[in-house]
Amino acid sequence: MRRIGCIEELRAAVAEAGTPCVVKPLMSSSGKGQSTVKSEEDIERAGSYSQSGKRGDIAEVIVESFVNFHTEYAAHRDTKKRHNALLPAHRPSPGAG
Repeated sequence: MRRIGCIEELRAAVAEAGTPCVVKPLMSSSGKGQSTVKSEEDIERAGSYSQSGKRGDIAEVIVESFVNFHTEYAAHRDTKKRHNALLPAHRPSPGAG
């Protein structure tokens, strides 16, 4: 993971992470502004899209290496009932049968 502040840093971070990689706003919720960069041609679009999904005025983005996974889990907290839940959300990995 790496925090990015400009398009040149974004290009360098994508080169370092390799493709595919994930670009997302530093501050967002529910996956808004996240995208997968599959090639160099996707970098500017991902940078622009990350800004459409950001919360507040923080313009920095994060670049993460892509991880193939079988199941994604979401952590939920009900503060009124003081209850925690870890819920699976099945998402097949790309190319999975």
